Amino acid sequence: MDKVDKKMVKRKTWKIRNINYIERLLDLMKRKNIFWSLKECTKKGKLKSIDQIGELKSEIVDINEIEELIPVNRYSLYWNRKLVNDQISETVKKFNKLKYLGDWLTLKLNKKLITNLGKKEINWEKTIEYIKNYREGGMTITSDKDRRDRSYNIKNLIEQLPTYKVMTRRNEEIYDVKCPRCNKEEETWMHIWQCEANEIKIQDIIQDEIDINIKALQQKNIKINREKWHQRILEILIQRSNYIEGGYMYHEVIKGIFNRKLYEMELPKQIKLKMESFITNIARKARELIWNKRCDQVTDLEKKR
Repeated sequence: MDKVDKKMVKRKTWKIRNINYIERLLDLMKRKNIFWSLKECTKKGKLKSIDQIGELKSEIVDINEIEELIPVNRYSLYWNRKLVNDQISETVKKFNKLKYLGDWLTLKLNKKLITNLGKKEINWEKTIEYIKNYREGGMTITSDKDRRDRSYNIKNLIEQLPTYKVMTRRNEEIYDVKCPRCNKEEETWMHIWQCEANEIKIQDIIQDEIDINIKALQQKNIKINREKWHQRILEILIQRSNYIEGGYMYHEVIKGIFNRKLYEMELPKQIKLKMESFITNIARKARELIWNKRCDQVTDLEKKR
C-alpha cells in the first residue's frame, strides 16, 4: 500500500490467544475488504490512536461480531447458548472456582460464618492469602510442604483437624472422644489449644509475639507505650468471636483469620504490616508448638497401647 498524507485511526486492538484465529481472520478480512495488521505486543498499555500508515479510515469492529461471522469449530465453548469469547481453560477454571466456593459456603459447619458475612469484620483477602499459602508458595510453587501447609490451613479453618472427636465420628470402635493426653475432656478443636498437657500455652505464644511486635515497631521509630499496647491487643483477643462457636478472637488468629479489629487497629501501613506478621506468626507457632507436639505425643501413646 502506497503511503499518503491522510491518517488512519486505529479503533480496535485484539490479542491473539490461539493460532487458529490468524487463518480465520485473514480469510474474513479478505472477504470483508478490511485492512488490518498483526503485531507482537512487547509493551503493556494502549497503542497510539493516530498513525500515518494509510489512506483509508478503519472501521469499528467488535470481537463478538467477528465470532458470529467466523464458522465455529468443535472447540468453541457456549454457555446458555452464548459463545464464550475467552480461553476455554480459563473459563472452566472460573466456573469451577465459583462452584467450589458455593459448595463450601453451604456446608453446615460454615453456618455461623455465613450469617455474619454482612458485618464485614473479616479481611477475607488477607485471610485467603494466608490459607492458600501465597507467601510461601501457593499458586506458583507445588511441593509436598506447600500441599501439607494448605491442607492444614483449610482443615484448621473449618475445625476438621483429626482430633479424637473427629476420628470417633469416622470410626467409633477404634477411637474414644476423650483426650488421650489429659483424659479429662473431649478432644475437640477448641480443647487442643487449652489442654493442660500442652508443653507451651497459647497465652505464652501470644505474649511473646506482642513483645516481638513492640520491638519491631520501635525499630521503625514508631513510639509505642508497652503497657498500653499489651493491654489494647489483649482486650481485642479476649473478645467473643462471631465466627467460632464458643470461641474468642484469639481462636480466629489461630486459624489465620484477619479480623479487622486487630489487623486494622491502626491505619498506618507500617503498623498493619507488623500486625500481619503478628497474626501469621501466632497461627504458625500454634501449629508448630502445640498441634505438632500434640500429634507426636498421641503417636507415642498409641504405640504403647
